[in-house]
Amino acid sequence: MDETVKELLKQKDGLSFGYRFFWRLQYTALGFFGPPDYGSGGGPRGELIRSRTAKVEQIRSAKREPGAAE
Repeated sequence: MDETVKELLKQKDGLSFGYRFFWRLQYTALGFFGPPDYGSGGGPRGELIRSRTAKVEQIRSAKREPGAAE
Protein backbone atom coordinates (compact mmCIF):
# COMPACT_ATOMS: atom_id res chain seq x y z
CA MET A 1 0.00 0.00 0.00
CA ASP A 2 1.54 3.30 -0.99
CA GLU A 3 1.74 6.42 1.16
CA THR A 4 -1.16 8.16 -0.61
CA VAL A 5 -3.58 5.42 0.42
CA LYS A 6 -2.23 5.31 3.97
CA GLU A 7 -2.81 9.05 4.34
CA LEU A 8 -6.24 8.73 2.73
CA LEU A 9 -7.30 6.07 5.23
CA LYS A 10 -6.43 8.41 8.10
CA GLN A 11 -8.82 11.07 6.75
CA LYS A 12 -12.16 10.23 8.32
CA ASP A 13 -13.68 13.72 8.34
CA GLY A 14 -17.42 13.31 7.86
CA LEU A 15 -17.21 9.86 6.26
CA SER A 16 -19.51 7.24 7.74
CA PHE A 17 -18.25 3.90 8.95
CA GLY A 18 -20.18 2.13 6.19
CA TYR A 19 -18.66 4.30 3.46
CA ARG A 20 -15.14 3.74 4.79
CA PHE A 21 -15.71 -0.01 5.18
CA PHE A 22 -17.09 -0.54 1.69
CA TRP A 23 -14.50 1.77 0.14
CA ARG A 24 -11.68 -0.27 1.66
CA LEU A 25 -13.41 -3.54 0.68
CA GLN A 26 -13.76 -2.35 -2.91
CA TYR A 27 -10.15 -1.11 -3.00
CA THR A 28 -8.87 -4.45 -1.70
CA ALA A 29 -11.08 -6.49 -4.04
CA LEU A 30 -9.84 -4.52 -7.04
CA GLY A 31 -6.30 -5.40 -5.97
CA PHE A 32 -7.07 -9.11 -6.20
CA PHE A 33 -9.73 -9.36 -8.90
CA GLY A 34 -9.49 -6.12 -10.86
CA PRO A 35 -7.47 -5.18 -13.91
CA PRO A 36 -3.78 -4.38 -13.53
CA ASP A 37 -2.73 -0.89 -12.43
CA TYR A 38 -0.26 0.71 -14.78
CA GLY A 39 1.73 3.26 -12.83
CA SER A 40 0.63 5.15 -9.78
CA GLY A 41 -2.92 6.41 -9.80
CA GLY A 42 -3.96 4.44 -12.85
CA GLY A 43 -6.91 2.16 -13.33
CA PRO A 44 -9.99 1.72 -11.19
CA ARG A 45 -8.08 1.86 -7.90
CA GLY A 46 -6.72 5.28 -8.88
CA GLU A 47 -10.24 6.42 -9.64
CA LEU A 48 -11.35 5.28 -6.16
CA ILE A 49 -8.52 7.27 -4.61
CA ARG A 50 -9.40 10.39 -6.62
CA SER A 51 -13.11 10.16 -5.78
CA ARG A 52 -12.47 9.72 -2.06
CA THR A 53 -10.00 12.60 -2.03
CA ALA A 54 -12.59 14.81 -3.74
CA LYS A 55 -15.27 13.76 -1.25
CA VAL A 56 -13.04 14.57 1.74
CA GLU A 57 -12.15 17.97 0.26
CA GLN A 58 -15.83 18.70 -0.37
CA ILE A 59 -16.68 17.88 3.25
CA ARG A 60 -13.81 20.00 4.56
CA SER A 61 -14.80 22.99 2.43
CA ALA A 62 -18.41 22.68 3.65
CA LYS A 63 -17.15 22.76 7.24
CA ARG A 64 -15.11 25.90 6.57
CA GLU A 65 -18.10 27.67 5.03
CA PRO A 66 -20.82 27.57 7.69
CA GLY A 67 -23.37 29.30 5.43
CA ALA A 68 -23.06 26.73 2.63
CA ALA A 69 -25.75 24.06 2.85
CA GLU A 70 -26.14 21.18 0.41
